[in-house]
Amino acid sequence: MTLPGWFVGPLAATAALVVIGFVSLGVYASGGGLLIAAGVAFWVGAGVAGIADPRRWARSTVIVALYVVVLFGSYLTLLRSQSPPPGASFGGPAVQRP
Repeated sequence: MTLPGWFVGPLAATAALVVIGFVSLGVYASGGGLLIAAGVAFWVGAGVAGIADPRRWARSTVIVALYVVVLFGSYLTLLRSQSPPPGASFGGPAVQRP
């Protein structure tokens, strides 16, 4: 029994993001780094899904793409929901300049 390509692709994309995190955690600190990480995760996930199930490579690629978009959006939402550290602010009209 083998795993279907639609399941293997997102699993490989997640593994790619974990490896990128261990190699360079700073890549998740900038917008460009996030886009690079999302691109690498997509290509790794789509490639592994295509190898796992070559007859349904297009469907697996779309599933991996949606998975990466949802992860990217969730990560950005999590970043925006954090409160600022004590004594700091993210800005706004009531914030005085230092």
